[in-house]
Amino acid sequence: MDEYAPLCNDIGIILIILDDFNDALEMFNKALAIREKVLGKEHPGAAESFNNIGIVMRATGDNVGALELFKKAATSHYNIGDMMVVMRNNVGALKMFNKALAIREKVLGKDHPEVLK
Repeated sequence: MDEYAPLCNDIGIILIILDDFNDALEMFNKALAIREKVLGKEHPGAAESFNNIGIVMRATGDNVGALELFKKAATSHYNIGDMMVVMRNNVGALKMFNKALAIREKVLGKDHPEVLK
């Protein structure tokens, strides 16, 4: 598991770059299945897989499905906000962007370059 799930994830990312969304989705789902079984659904690795599957869903036009996957990824408030903008829910998007900003400020500090950009 230590190498297989991250390898599936990396292959999925390359497949996205190649616009092969079906195979990318298959690889991300393999990584997710392994991570959930070995690490649990709350582990950051599982959150990464949820996020990557959501990215594929968004790229293929499944905005509702993408939103559900982004919600599962505990660290993806920004992506949830981004999907809400796409779905024209600006009030919800603002709430999610503010949550993402608050987390970054808390973790990195208000003067960190990642917060300031």
